[in-house]
Amino acid sequence: MVRKHRNDEPCDKNIISVTSENVDEEEFEHNYVHQIYKNIATHFSHTRYGCWGNVVKVIESVRPSSVILDVGCGNGKYLSTRTDCYFIGVDICSELLHLAREKHVNSNFSLVISNALKLPFKDNFANLTLAIAIIHHLSTTQRRLEVIRELIRCTRTGGIILIYLWSFEQDASYVGYREFRSQDVLVPWNLQQKYSPTKDLHFKRYYHLFNRDEVDHICQHFDKLVNSTVYTDCNNYVIQMLKI
Repeated sequence: MVRKHRNDEPCDKNIISVTSENVDEEEFEHNYVHQIYKNIATHFSHTRYGCWGNVVKVIESVRPSSVILDVGCGNGKYLSTRTDCYFIGVDICSELLHLAREKHVNSNFSLVISNALKLPFKDNFANLTLAIAIIHHLSTTQRRLEVIRELIRCTRTGGIILIYLWSFEQDASYVGYREFRSQDVLVPWNLQQKYSPTKDLHFKRYYHLFNRDEVDHICQHFDKLVNSTVYTDCNNYVIQMLKI
């Protein structure tokens, strides 16, 4: 069955084109990514209950007793997919990690609050590292590459790094198709009243939409460290790396 991506996301079509040039990237990401997830965490978690089939397939491909690092784990929806592996879930949003701990009380995992730009782990320890829909929240090319370098650093030789990036080139056959005017956008999230501790109901999250040239550049940039395969899953580019 084909997964229909983003069909349950409570957003409207008022997507705003932005530029992150000449701004403080840390402040920009704090205001338009980190703070937004803090405010919408409960509602966001309510919409993130289904695991993506291809991600589960990759998780199922690793051997028992593997260490799986999930960077940007959110509410931890993948933490229960393998009971014979050990998961480490990382997110900068403490509210989402709290929900992950409540949801997966019987799973074999640890949760860590951290920015993906500087992960608090030793080199070469994970058998599989996931970065599902997080790199597109970084506002500059340099910062995106820095995060990917961290993912590779933490993964052991022969391990897999799985990266999902929202695609600028959208396939209209999928539910949730959007036609973007630029690659850097603010996407609205309309918070339901019951999830709002304040009167604020309208938020905008920053995304960078990737084109194929950028994806190829990422692969070339790290070609001495990993062998990369690129494919698409719904309206995402997927980079599956094998550390060499």
